Amino acid sequence: MEDKKITIGQLAELTGLSRRAIRFYVQSGLLPAPAGAGRGHYYTDEHLQILQQICTLKENRHSLDEIAVIIKGPAVPAAEPLSVPTTWTRIEVCPGFEIQIQGGLYRATPARIRKLQKFVSQLFGVSITTGEETK
Repeated sequence: MEDKKITIGQLAELTGLSRRAIRFYVQSGLLPAPAGAGRGHYYTDEHLQILQQICTLKENRHSLDEIAVIIKGPAVPAAEPLSVPTTWTRIEVCPGFEIQIQGGLYRATPARIRKLQKFVSQLFGVSITTGEETK
């Protein structure tokens, strides 16, 4: 079943809104864009229902932001693109203890590895060479 085609003038008459207000609601994203293209564009019963809901919410003193949440639901934050590392470096700090470093983020220089080995040795009380606990 095809939706009834409604012109912007008819929509304005049915809702009591101006054409400018209807265009504003479309531009602000509260109302979907009209169907069709150019001079042949038209609105549907769905547009009419949404505009009637907007009018009712405005009469109840809701702000446009509140109306947007009621009509479209809460905004979902855009997901950040997943970063897929190209390389990972595995470094054995001491027997039984290794770290993985994402390529391109940190440079694993020999001096840094030695510092890390010393830190792990002190933190866990293990020998760097044997992996056994020290006292």
